[in-house]
Amino acid sequence: MNEKQVRPILAAIAVAALLSTSCGTSRFTPKQIHVRTLPDACLFLNLPENSLSDGFHVQTGAHEKLGGTVEYDRFVGRADGDGNALVCCSEAVFRKSSKKLLIAKSGFEPTEFKIRKRFRGRVLWNVFFPPALLWGRYTAIDERKTNEMTALPVAKASGESLYREAGRRTGAKRKAALLRDAWLHDVDNTQGIALRATGDLAALALDRKDYHAAYLHLTAAQRMDAECENLRTTEQLLRREIASQNEKYARRARNREIWTTALTGVANALNATASLTAAPQSAPAAAPSKKSKSTRNYDRKSNSRVVVETQGRAIADRNYGGYVSQLVSMKFGTQAVDHAQRKRIQEEMRRIRLEAQQQGWRIPKSEMEDWDGRRD
Repeated sequence: MNEKQVRPILAAIAVAALLSTSCGTSRFTPKQIHVRTLPDACLFLNLPENSLSDGFHVQTGAHEKLGGTVEYDRFVGRADGDGNALVCCSEAVFRKSSKKLLIAKSGFEPTEFKIRKRFRGRVLWNVFFPPALLWGRYTAIDERKTNEMTALPVAKASGESLYREAGRRTGAKRKAALLRDAWLHDVDNTQGIALRATGDLAALALDRKDYHAAYLHLTAAQRMDAECENLRTTEQLLRREIASQNEKYARRARNREIWTTALTGVANALNATASLTAAPQSAPAAAPSKKSKSTRNYDRKSNSRVVVETQGRAIADRNYGGYVSQLVSMKFGTQAVDHAQRKRIQEEMRRIRLEAQQQGWRIPKSEMEDWDGRRD
């Protein structure tokens, strides 16, 4: 075989390898996990929850810096009356999780079991196309097998006893672990323990300034369709704390804008002063010559005119900068905006800038000259 015949064959092998590998969007294909367990059991998957995708910023209006990623037990399904459950999750989500399903039912011990996986046979194509090793994964969720978890052990302790034990603890980490166990032991809220434990978990997260985790616990508690005074108080505290943090970030942004505007004005003033004071290099002095009276009078008047123009330009720059400072103080101040005064100041700024342009020099236009009086 010559070179021309080999090239199409190699190209075909490369294309087949690309289409057969496990790279690309196939890793995000939803998978179905079959589980057989006790009737009406709840299934959870522990994975990192991102605040940008779970509604935290939309529901609370929190600043983007207040979010993040936290570990959380996401509810993924419930078994039917015969104990069969079908959990749908993409491989991307499953890869980020703990690779274990948590099954909980009131009166039984919460139990974790590892989900079965199988070898992906088409990964063997990677042997013929080594670059695919960068994207390929060698295992996948086995959709054909059923994960058996029928025999859950009977609970060794009740949710109420675990909740009382959590109340006696002082360490935040151990207390949170006991509250989680109490919630899972009464996951259906038959004794009212799950609701109280979830509310206490939200309060603990709020104490350590973890607003995203507090939001997730409150959202889980709201799904229980039960009333709790402490839960409403925690939700009000969360919204109050988020509003306070949002105001702090807004104040920082306003301060940065004020400093930026002020420094820009100072830089413009310094540039204007430097351009006025910088004199061109004089030529070598020539021999003095006698001037007529009319020539001397003309030179004196010319020098006087230059001095007057220089002083007028400096005064115009200073007045324009003063008006800019007044508008900045008005925009970021605490008192109400006087729109009549704002319009008068802006008219004076336009007049000064127009007169300067007619005299032959330029004053840089400030954005405050077009400010409409609204505070962002």
